[in-house]
Parts: sequence; C-alpha cells; structure tokens
Amino acid sequence: MMKKILFVAIATVAFAGTTFAANEVVEKVEVVNSNTPCADQWSKDYEALREAGYSHNTSVAIADVDFNDCLDTNYPVDDVTQKEFTLSKF
Repeated sequence: MMKKILFVAIATVAFAGTTFAANEVVEKVEVVNSNTPCADQWSKDYEALREAGYSHNTSVAIADVDFNDCLDTNYPVDDVTQKEFTLSKF
C-alpha cells in the first residue's frame, strides 16, 4: 500500500511538472516612438524592395525618393530662408 501511495505522489509531481513546462511565455512588446521615422521607413522600404526582387541600386533609389518625401512632409523648410518652421505657420 505504501508503494502505491509513493508511486501516485511521484507520478502527480511528474505530470504537474510537464504541465508547467508546456505553458507558453508571453512577452510584452513596448511600442516606442522613433526619433528617426524617415530613416526607419527608408530601411523598411529598402528591405521590402529587395525582397520583391529589385536590385540594390534600384532599391536605394526608390527608398531615397520616399525618404526625401518623408523629410519634406515631416520637417518643412522655408524656401527663402532655408530655416525649418512648424506646420502651424501654414
């Protein structure tokens, strides 16, 4: 009788251990706003174009055009003084 109780106790602990081992670990991902959104977009564009089969030179050229558009949109410059100003002046 004592052997059966000992065996049941060992089996219970063993199965409990496998249950804990099967639990998935969930990682938290923190979203951080980048200080370089245009550079980040350039990298994403370049990688997407390369994966689509474009050459390095073509991918760089297209990503550069998008990068310049991003800069013009996010950091407007007064054409006369060449100084950056905010969108609130429009």
